[in-house]
Amino acid sequence: MVRAGLAPAPDAMYASLGDGVVELLDLSVRDPSPRIDAVELEEALLAELAMPGPVVFLASHTGNWELGAAALARHRRLHIVAKRISSRGFDAFMAQLRTRLGIHVIPPAGALAAARTALREGGAVALPIDQVPDREAHALRVPFLGAEALVDRAPATLAVRAGARMLVVAAEREEGVHRIRLLGALAPEPEETARRTIDRTTREATRLLDAFVRARPGGWLWLHRRWRAPRPCPSATTRLVPSP
Repeated sequence: MVRAGLAPAPDAMYASLGDGVVELLDLSVRDPSPRIDAVELEEALLAELAMPGPVVFLASHTGNWELGAAALARHRRLHIVAKRISSRGFDAFMAQLRTRLGIHVIPPAGALAAARTALREGGAVALPIDQVPDREAHALRVPFLGAEALVDRAPATLAVRAGARMLVVAAEREEGVHRIRLLGALAPEPEETARRTIDRTTREATRLLDAFVRARPGGWLWLHRRWRAPRPCPSATTRLVPSP
């Protein structure tokens, strides 16, 4: 589906996806250090990572996000909240690879408590902001690439409850270089309620990602139906955000 105002770039997207597959296979069989060392982190991002205190990364499916996560894990003990992959073989492959890359996975069941523990211990937690949430009650409708999309409040909710800084990050490839960019550092405003902070930063993070993808549409993974409604999920166990 092509959104208004965004030129499609399927060839570039599939080329980037192919590059990512090759990179993942290479990371799984060789010493991953050279590839991880070659990832560039923007100076502004490095400055944020050098500051004390918990961090929540508001991440996205841009560039090779697994490689980007590995680079971030060099600076903070990194946890990601991730569901199991339907393909058992691929799920086992990714679990082994993430362990190899120093990335710690938090399963959806009990994710909030586990993520808050990780933040209290000085680690960082990454959650995506470009996927359809399990439940509409947990989301905001926010303009994204020309149409309203449901955006999960979970990343901002976790950050606000834990008193963590919110760093909106995205990955890009440019002339053979893999780079992690800081799109924005978000924080509560004076006298702002927790709910207002959550809603405002969720919208702002989506706006920043929108601008990034518009400038580099081939670098964002287009394979999922971003603008669909949540599928029925009566057995969902992830409850990072309470219903209003």
